Amino acid sequence: MPTTLAEAKTNAQDDVDVTVIDGFAKSSDILNRMTFDTGSARPAATLSPTGTGA
Repeated sequence: MPTTLAEAKTNAQDDVDVTVIDGFAKSSDILNRMTFDTGSARPAATLSPTGTGA
């Protein structure tokens, strides 16, 4: 589901998340206007401690 930085801020789990989102929103008008797709067609890549991927 697409979301904006403002929506992400209301769903943030901790103060660090809010601070990072605020930083992006204040530093870039473009990022503040964009919507981000939170779903993906494929799972995100995972990394193993050896660096070879999982």
